Amino acid sequence: MERKKRLLILYIFLLIMIPRLCLLPLATFLAIDYDTLNEWYFFIVTSLLALLAVYLYWPKLKSDWQRKKQTGISFIFTGFIGFLMIFLFTFLSFMFFHQGSLEKSANQTNLENLSHPLIAHLMPLCVVFFGPLLEELLFRGYVFSEMKRKCSTFPAFLCSVLLFTLIHLNNLQEIRSLLPYFSIGVITTLSYSRKNENIYYPLSIHIMNNLIAQILIWSQ
Repeated sequence: MERKKRLLILYIFLLIMIPRLCLLPLATFLAIDYDTLNEWYFFIVTSLLALLAVYLYWPKLKSDWQRKKQTGISFIFTGFIGFLMIFLFTFLSFMFFHQGSLEKSANQTNLENLSHPLIAHLMPLCVVFFGPLLEELLFRGYVFSEMKRKCSTFPAFLCSVLLFTLIHLNNLQEIRSLLPYFSIGVITTLSYSRKNENIYYPLSIHIMNNLIAQILIWSQ
């Protein structure tokens, strides 16, 4: 469990703190394009952390897969229903809070404007698979499960959702654009809790959501 806690700290340090504090000065010092550096850094670090997470959580991934096999392909159906719930929840939230205006987050804008052709081909792998895998293992597999063990379900639910939402905040000016991430956090954490903490249910929802978002980007 201590190694999983360190992985969460490493995630916050490498993917939250360093990109915000160090990459721009580093790009200036090296006289290279900041966007290119940021994109490659995000892809490489996210992929490596996801592989490390798989190594640390392999016993859980294996046992959850065995339990999932007993229910067939229901996790795929859960992924589709979860995506629809995220879409509906986000749409209604925007209608209520923004009077119908849809705001893109900085993350969404960055994905639509990747600076290098090669990273544009590689990044979808990170967005659709490595990113969701890493985040679900951390925020559901570790944060929710550990908080529930120490406290109870509701504080664990709240902590998992809020922490997942806030790590996607780039600056205070775009705080209102966090509604999609909040929706993902609520639906994935709810599915994880209701499905006996089987990681494949929230993972299928997260992957389905990101896959459809990526397809929409490709279609533009």
